[in-house]
Amino acid sequence: MKNILILGATGSLGGAFMRECLVRGWNVRALSRKKSGFADGVEWILGDAENLGDVMAAANGVDAIFHAVNPAGYKNWEVSPELMLENTIKAAKKAGAIILFPGNIYNYAPILGENIADNSPQNPISEKGRIRVRLERLLEKEADIKTIILRMGDFFGPQSGSSWLTEGIIQKNKPINSISSPSKTPNIRHQWAYLPDCAKCFAELLEKADGLPNFSRFNFDNHYFSNAELAGVIGEITGRNIKIKQLPWWLFTLIAPFNKTISEIIKMRYLWDYEMRFDGAGLKEILGNNIPHTDLKPALRETLKYYGCL
Repeated sequence: MKNILILGATGSLGGAFMRECLVRGWNVRALSRKKSGFADGVEWILGDAENLGDVMAAANGVDAIFHAVNPAGYKNWEVSPELMLENTIKAAKKAGAIILFPGNIYNYAPILGENIADNSPQNPISEKGRIRVRLERLLEKEADIKTIILRMGDFFGPQSGSSWLTEGIIQKNKPINSISSPSKTPNIRHQWAYLPDCAKCFAELLEKADGLPNFSRFNFDNHYFSNAELAGVIGEITGRNIKIKQLPWWLFTLIAPFNKTISEIIKMRYLWDYEMRFDGAGLKEILGNNIPHTDLKPALRETLKYYGCL
């Protein structure tokens, strides 16, 4: 049986991976500042990923560390991500554990378009992207630790926390008659990732870890659709004619000086104005036809059901 430590278990991806591990019968340990209501079968340890002692103690005896933790509330992004990852690296060295690291599309510039391969040049145009590149390089230089990176698009799915879908495009806990489009036109496609698929993909890669090099990185082309396509599928699910409205970026601009989260969202606007897509060829070489994928309609149905929109 695999013994897994999850950092960020109360977050969207950490929670999804935790549920997948339990389904597979793995032993799950979670380090968190607060205990989640999801407790059955999980060994919860109260602690902070920024505290080396907490991480070292929690990682004792584990086979893998799932590093899905981010600074709370977009605070201290200049130092916290690297500090937390350095703690995970030290703990993994001591435990002899594999590091599972979620990446994203921030690493890349729009010039790559729809041909973003696992080894494409990383020339980010945002500070968030530059931070993500630095984190991956920290892992790459650790030759004696096995690391698996899976880069994904914007999350959607049940149990998702803050996400573009629920914070910018639809409204939770009410029937959907319209959506807001962050893109210049509703036909610009965007890279998305359904959380249960992401969790399964990480688990499948961990199962095949013995056959992977010490530093492996994969791009996950899970879902790629426009806001016009999104409105169409929501319409099929709800039986309504879903209207598309333009997201009021001007309002975000007014709020940004007083809200750190909104300020950070504005910096990532380029992801909606350009079509950027992962090339999943590298992942296909490893998983073949077993790459987890839930069709958009059932994936959205589960998501909307969870958020009280049906």
